[in-house]
Amino acid sequence: MKTLKFLFIIGCSITLFVIIDHAAAARSTKRAKRDPCGQNELNQMDKLISNILPFNNPKVLPPETIEGIPQFCLHYGDVLTKIESLNKRCMKETQRNVIAVMIYNIKQSTRGICSKKAIQSKKLTPAKKNFLQMNRCINGGSQQLKKCSETAAGYLTAIEKVSKTQRIPMLCCEMIKARECFHNAIRSAPNCNTAEFDKTLAEIVKSVSNGGDSQLRSICGDYTTKQRCSKVKLPKRQTPKDQKSFIQTALHLLEDL
Repeated sequence: MKTLKFLFIIGCSITLFVIIDHAAAARSTKRAKRDPCGQNELNQMDKLISNILPFNNPKVLPPETIEGIPQFCLHYGDVLTKIESLNKRCMKETQRNVIAVMIYNIKQSTRGICSKKAIQSKKLTPAKKNFLQMNRCINGGSQQLKKCSETAAGYLTAIEKVSKTQRIPMLCCEMIKARECFHNAIRSAPNCNTAEFDKTLAEIVKSVSNGGDSQLRSICGDYTTKQRCSKVKLPKRQTPKDQKSFIQTALHLLEDL
């Protein structure tokens, strides 16, 4: 299940769900002052983060065969090292702490796939089998996932421009919409819209939450259900900023709340 949790985080909800889920804890951590990242460094971080989203870069799609796992692990290991280095150097406090949580989750969740022992073994373990199965669903739904990403980017760009008192309900409700969009996109792939897969996906969502529901409620209050969000009118979607990934926009919103 850790493997499935990893794929879900990097492929779907890392973009919004995990960011908001851990924001309360992240804000409470005190760090030493440092110079903030300049625009060039922010652009570099944006590009690096986009490289861990499997639907953003067709050159780094998750492997569907066991032979492709070593190269996958090499790529993600390199990208995560660069993200971690840049994150520690100059990202703002909330952004830095949230990114650190994401990096930790990914590293913990890839141990059964990307450890030296796992890479050397050619055995198709249950972890590897689940990993490859989820990859097929992500790859098969990649176009829909990309549309979900672009839609969320447009709304986040618009939410940035509203008053701070309105941002939390809008951000939380957009999270609900985006999460559902990502789930449906994965289910749209061949052989992924089954009762068995829905059960697995529900377990993944529960696994990703990992006790974070209370943190989510501490930020979003009642705005964690479709019923409550039906009363929240989102601003008109705008053209996304010139970014590789909209995670940066979400992080900026959290920093500015």
